[in-house]
Amino acid sequence: MGRFSSASSPYWSMPWPFVISADESHWVGSHNLGSGANLANMGLHLNAHKWRCTLQVLIQVKYYNRRKNPTPRERIERHWQIDPLHSDVDKGEGKVKYVLNGEGATSIFTIDENTGDIHATKRLDREEQAYYTLRAQARDRATNLPVEPESEFVIKVQDINDNEPKFLDGPYNAQVPEMSPVGTSVVEVKATDADDPTYGNSARVVYSILEGQPYFSVEPKTGIVRTALPNMDREARDQYLLVIQAKDMVGQMGGLSGTTSVTVMLTDVNDNPPRFSRKSYQFAVPESLPVASVVAKIKALDSDIGPNAEMDYRIIEGDGLGVFRVAPDKDTQEGVITLQKVGQRQPKPYIPPAAGIHDQASQIVTPATGVPQGYVRSPLLFSLLTLCLVARHPGNYIINFRDDIAVLGLINNRKLYFVSDMKEARKNLDFETKSSYTLKIEASNRNIDPRFLSQGPFSDTAMVRLTVENVDEPPIFSSPLSKMVISEAAKVGTIIGTVSALDPDSTNSPIKYSIDRNTDLERFFNIESTTGVISTAKPLDREANAVHNITILAIESLDPSQVGKGVALITVMDINDNAPVFAIEYETFLCESAGPGQVIETISAVDKDEPPSGHRFFFSLTAETAGNMNFTLRDNKDNTASVLTKRSGFQRREQAMYRLPVLIVDSGTPALSSTNTLSIRVCDCDPDGTPQSCGTEAFMLEAAGLYDYLLFGVLLADCLMSDLNPVCTIQLV
Repeated sequence: MGRFSSASSPYWSMPWPFVISADESHWVGSHNLGSGANLANMGLHLNAHKWRCTLQVLIQVKYYNRRKNPTPRERIERHWQIDPLHSDVDKGEGKVKYVLNGEGATSIFTIDENTGDIHATKRLDREEQAYYTLRAQARDRATNLPVEPESEFVIKVQDINDNEPKFLDGPYNAQVPEMSPVGTSVVEVKATDADDPTYGNSARVVYSILEGQPYFSVEPKTGIVRTALPNMDREARDQYLLVIQAKDMVGQMGGLSGTTSVTVMLTDVNDNPPRFSRKSYQFAVPESLPVASVVAKIKALDSDIGPNAEMDYRIIEGDGLGVFRVAPDKDTQEGVITLQKVGQRQPKPYIPPAAGIHDQASQIVTPATGVPQGYVRSPLLFSLLTLCLVARHPGNYIINFRDDIAVLGLINNRKLYFVSDMKEARKNLDFETKSSYTLKIEASNRNIDPRFLSQGPFSDTAMVRLTVENVDEPPIFSSPLSKMVISEAAKVGTIIGTVSALDPDSTNSPIKYSIDRNTDLERFFNIESTTGVISTAKPLDREANAVHNITILAIESLDPSQVGKGVALITVMDINDNAPVFAIEYETFLCESAGPGQVIETISAVDKDEPPSGHRFFFSLTAETAGNMNFTLRDNKDNTASVLTKRSGFQRREQAMYRLPVLIVDSGTPALSSTNTLSIRVCDCDPDGTPQSCGTEAFMLEAAGLYDYLLFGVLLADCLMSDLNPVCTIQLV
C-alpha cells in the first residue's frame, strides 16, 4: 500500500492502482484549486518507503470558470490543475524536483518541478482519447538521481455533453400507400450521439417531429415514423416533407439536438374508377374503310396511375354482327375501335376435277384438305401452311397472290391450285345496306382492389354513334372466284362460262368486262364486254396447261376509274389424245449362254393423258413378229410386260442384234396404240450373266488377234464411249 499525507488528513490510505479523473472540458491553466470537495484539497504525499511499485492515483478535479453558466463556445476560458504529487523525501528545501513522462507529457500535460503540480495545456476531448497513462518521478536536483522509484498513473477524461445527435443516414426518402390506416409504419430514422452512453444521459436520445403534423408522427424512443391521419389521398397530394428532431439528455432542457428531413411519397392504389368525360361520341366513317383500320378512339379517364389505371374496353350493345372490335392502347389507355371481318370464311383448298389431276399430284393434294381451321386466318397463312404440308414431296412450288386469292401451284408438267375465297369478307361497311351504328362501350379497370369495391363499380359506359359515309366504290363480282371446266377438245369459240359484277352504289352504272392480259399472255380466252361470257380463243392442250388462272376486270361505264377484279379458274378436262409409249429407252442384252424361257427384259409404258380411273396398258407383239422363233412377250396385266427367249444357242458371230416390235394399247375411248421397237444385243457374258463384250466389232477384234499386235506397236485410238453403241476407230503404225 502507498501512503498519502495531506494537511487535513495525515497518511490517508487507499489501494493501488489509482486513476486521476479530469473533466474533458478543462483547458490550459495553472490556477491552484486549493481547497475543494473530496480529494481535490489533499496534498498527496507518497510514502518514501512504499513508492517502489507503479502508482495510479485517482483524483477528482473541480474547475473554476470566469463566467457563470457558460455556453459551449465560452468553455475556452476554463483553467484547471491536477493536485500535486508529493514525495516524503521532499522536505520543502528545494532539493527535490519532479519529472513527468509518458503519453501526452510536455505536449498536453506538464508538471511543476518544484511543487509537483500537474497542469493540462490543451483542451481534452474524450471522443478523441479517453485515457492517458503518465509516469512521475522525484529526482535529486543536484545529481538528477532518482530519490524514489518512478510512479505510473492514468488520467481518465470524464464525458460531458458536448456532441449533438446526428442522423448519419439522412436525409430520408420513404413511400407509403395512399389511404393507409393510422399507425402505418413509414420509415425508421436513427440518430447517433458520440458522447459516452455509459455516463449520464449525454447519449440518451428521444425523437420528435417538428414539421409534418398532423399527417405523420414519430415514436420518441424508436424513431419510427407513422401515419397520423386516415384517408390521405395521393390524387389530392402525393408528397410530404417532414423534419424530425433527435435530442439528447432524454429531451431535457439543455440537451443538444440534431434534425433530419424525411420526404414521404404516397404511392398509388386503385381507389378511383374510370370515367368517360362525355356520355356520347359521334364519328364519321367512309364505307370504303379497309378491314383492321382504326374507326375511332375514345378514352375513359382514371386518376390513378400505372397498373391501377389500366383499362379494358368492350362493346356491350349495338354490334350484333361483330363488325367492330375495341381494344385498349397499352401506352395511352385509349379505347381503339377498329373494323374487323364479318362472317369470315375459312380458306378452303380447291382441287380441280379429278380428271385433271395426276395420281402423284393427288397424293400431294391430299394432306392440304385436312388443314385445321384454327390455324388458318388469311390467304397468306393458308398458302404457307399448305406449302409446308406438301414440301416433303418432290417438286418445286410457287405461291401467287391476286386480289385476296391465294394460289399454290406445283411447277412441273401439271399444276395444282389452292384458292381461298376471302374477298367477300373484305368489305364490311356498306352505306347502301346500313348507314349508321350505335355502340355502347364499357371501360373497366383491369386490376381492382377489393378494399374499395364498396365505393361502387370500377367501370363506366358511353354511347358511340358511327355514321357510314357513302363512297363511290368499284364493281363487285357476285363471286370473287369463278370455277369453270372445258374439254381440251373444245373448238375455238366454245363458251366456257359467265361472270357477273354489279355497281354497289346507287348510281348502278353499267359494267364492261375485260381480261387482264398479264394473266393470259397467250390469249387462250376471250370475254364478251357487256355480258361477261368467257369463250375459247385458241385450241387448248391439257398436257401443256391443265389449269388457267385469269383475272377478270369489271369497269364502270360512267366512271372507268372504278375497276373491280375477279378470278376465273378454268380447268381443262382431259381427252384421250396421246398414245402410250415405252416408259424409258430400253437397253436390252442377251447372253450367248441364255436358255429358252429366260426373261431378258421387263417393259412398261407412260401416257400423257390422265384418265379418271387411271391407266391400263395392253402389250403384245405385232402381227408380223408374233410367230418368230427367237422371242415371245408376256403381258403381266399390271401395266408391264416381260420379254422371254424361245430358244438357246444365240451366237454373236451369226447375229449380233435383234429388233423386236412391241404394240402398246391404252384403255381410252377411243383406244390409242403405238408400236415401239425393242433392240436386243447378243453378248459374251461371265458366269454371273454380266455382259463382257457385245456385237460383231468385239468378235472381229478377238478373231484377228488384235491384242497380240498391240504388244508390239503403238496404238493411236480415238474412241467415243457409249453404253448403248460403242464405236472405236483404231489405226496401227
